[in-house]
Amino acid sequence: MPLNGTNTNRAQELTRELTVQILQLNRFEIVDHYKVATLVEDEGLEGIDLSDTLVKNIARKLQADAILLGEVTNFQEPESPYPLLRKPPFIGLSLRIVSINQTMPMTIWSLNDTFDSRDRQVKQYVKRSERRRLSTDPYFLIQVIAKEIARTFAF
Repeated sequence: MPLNGTNTNRAQELTRELTVQILQLNRFEIVDHYKVATLVEDEGLEGIDLSDTLVKNIARKLQADAILLGEVTNFQEPESPYPLLRKPPFIGLSLRIVSINQTMPMTIWSLNDTFDSRDRQVKQYVKRSERRRLSTDPYFLIQVIAKEIARTFAF
């Protein structure tokens, strides 16, 4: 499912990048983006909190075993044209994967965290030579975070 969030463009970028990273694991099949987008539009599901029954119906219509749901809860852009005044980017995420193989949908993975490009734990995911880019390029931060999130899918 497409991620929601106050910054629609960044939520779409994160959705696309997560899709790429999940596909690179070679363990999952992903329902075509256009099929999902059509269902979301037809059912009026964009931006609403999905109940268990609704999640199960969506998964059935998409012929999926699980659905990734979530939102970008916060996104800070480095807005200033002056490098010394720019705030480094950070992303707040609330994600969950819901399995619908049981009679009731069940959350099998979740994440609720903020990824600050200045944080030592985030910096460890990139080479020392890329750390400056991490603190100035919001899309690079999205790529790094999406890759690390996908690596946690151990199911």
